[in-house]
Parts: sequence; structure tokens; C-alpha cells
Amino acid sequence: MEIIEKYKKKESTFHELRAHIVVLYEKTDNDNIKKYINFLLELDEEVQANFLEKIYLELDQDDLDILIKESIRDKMIDESRIQEVYERLDSNIRFDNFINIKNGGKVEINFDDFYKRYRNIFSTARTPLQLSKSFQPVLPDDLFSQNFIKQLINIQAMKVNDMEKAIKYTSQRLKIIRFLDEWLQNGEIIYDEINDFHSDVTNKWENEFEHWCESCHDMDIVKNARELLRNLRIIEFTIANNKLNTELSNGELYHLSNENLIGWHRDWNK
Repeated sequence: MEIIEKYKKKESTFHELRAHIVVLYEKTDNDNIKKYINFLLELDEEVQANFLEKIYLELDQDDLDILIKESIRDKMIDESRIQEVYERLDSNIRFDNFINIKNGGKVEINFDDFYKRYRNIFSTARTPLQLSKSFQPVLPDDLFSQNFIKQLINIQAMKVNDMEKAIKYTSQRLKIIRFLDEWLQNGEIIYDEINDFHSDVTNKWENEFEHWCESCHDMDIVKNARELLRNLRIIEFTIANNKLNTELSNGELYHLSNENLIGWHRDWNK
């Protein structure tokens, strides 16, 4: 912009300015930038001259700061973390530019480069999901009629009349369902992340099921099913880069089992 200001003040000629624009065209590797510069260069020189005289940079530093922070907010960053993201971006971009200049390179960045270099600043600024919120479940009238409870009884992972475990496991199932819905309604996660979460847990179950249960002998059905359940119960699953605790992770297993999407017995879906 400095050379444009000189041109407008008659401190630089049109041909000097045009030569500078040609240099910019030759330096950039961005096809979109080349397209726009070429469009300008192909204009009649008189039209070019009039156009360049009317270019103004109206944004001062404060205006740019506001626009950048609004853009950060648009990326779904919580209001309390916007300044932190802004300062980290500013610091890292300045450092990268310093290294480029020191190494004799040019300062140029497109969207793909920006995304690759700085996306982690945005992702780490997301507010972690609250896992320890109070929760009072509304239990179903007949706990033992639930599909996932029947599956657990079928592999002897709990006794038919074990009310304590039935309440505990049902509470865990209802808790993850409630939390997923609240996180979604509060804008803390989106549908895609919930779907990815369910898919990831299902895939982990499928891998373990194939190993322990798919081809096991009749005499090993119960033993292997319980081994499958034990192995999955110790995994702390992840949603939207947030690791869940054991309670919520187990609740997800019971939820999928209750929906008949996964099972423990070799013949669970027959």
C-alpha cells in the first residue's frame, strides 16, 4: 500500500507502480491472486491509473483488531477465550514471518497454509466439556426389561435380581444420553461430532467382538463375551477431542447395547 500512497501523492509514477504490480504477479503462486492482478493489468492504462488513484486503506490497527476478533468469534470460540486466541495467532504469525524473512523467503500465506499451521490454536481454545455436572436420572419402571440389562444377564455379567447394578448401569446410560443432548443444545458439540463418537465406539466394539466372539466355540461364549465387555469397559472414549470418564464411556456402551447396535454374546443379534 505504501507505493500506492506515493503514487497518489505524485511521488511515484504510474509506470513505477505498474512495474511493482507486475513483480507481485510474478512472485505469487496463488492462482486466484494471479487472476485478479492479471485482470487489473489488462485494463486500459488510463482506466488503471484512475482505479489505482481511488484505492484507500480505511482500516487502522484498531479496526483490524476488531475484525480479526469477530472472525475468531465466528469460529465458535467462547467469548472468554477470544483474546487468548488472538494473541497466540499474532505471536505465531509474527514468529513465522520473522523466520521466513531471516531465511530470505517471502511473507505469503493462503487459506490452506493458514489452516495447516494455526488450526490447533482454534481447536485447543474450545471450552472443555463439563463432565462432572450433577445428574438425577428418572429411572424406568422396569429396569430389567431394558435390552442392555437383558444382554448383561445373558452373559452372566450381572445377576437377574441385582437391583444395585441395574440402577447403576441404567443411570450411566441415561447420563450420557442427557449430557450429549445438553452439549448439543448449548452449542458445545454438533451432530457430526455425536455421530462420529457413536461410530468410533461401535468400531472399537466391532474390532473386539471379531477377536473374542465371532468364531468362538459354544463352550467359550460366556467367557469370551465377558472378556469383550471387560476390555471395552476400561476404555475412556473421546468426543470432540474431549476424553470422557469411565462412567460416561460405559454409559455409551450400555446405550448402544440398549439400541441393539452392539452386543456381547456371540449370537446377540439373532
